[in-house]
Amino acid sequence: MQKSHHSGVGKYNLYTMVKTSNEVAEATQVTMNILVQTKKRKAISSLWTVLNKGRKKFEAQLTKSNEIKLACLEPFVSAAFADVEKFWSEYRQQMEKLLDSRKFIKECENLKVNPENVAEHIVFLGSTMINKVLNNGVANILESDLRLYVDSFVSEKTKIFHEETVSISEE
Repeated sequence: MQKSHHSGVGKYNLYTMVKTSNEVAEATQVTMNILVQTKKRKAISSLWTVLNKGRKKFEAQLTKSNEIKLACLEPFVSAAFADVEKFWSEYRQQMEKLLDSRKFIKECENLKVNPENVAEHIVFLGSTMINKVLNNGVANILESDLRLYVDSFVSEKTKIFHEETVSISEE
């Protein structure tokens, strides 16, 4: 009888060990999945990298003007883009997201501001700001800062790409 008693205990211990090792394996797999998910970051486009760096540099400036804003951006553009025109083309594409919105255009007109100029500044503020403005409106998001975005700081550079897009689509 003792032998069967031990074998019963042995089976129980073996079952517990197998169960425990399976739980450990499952927990390890879950941990590995989490690590893989956190390591697989979404690739950030060069445009947003440049804008993030330029915006941080601009925010650190004591004097803020449109000329300084552009000056803060330009070194990062030339460092990240072999073809600077490609950056401005991508920048213009982001502006078009705002300018394609009838709600955005109408609200800018009601506020008596140039939609192109405001769009330039919103793109500089980043993709989160673009989405907030599209979802909640210019006045609600920018509030009193809107007065800072009345004048253009890049229009000559982005206007070229707008004209090219218009001429291509007309052909």
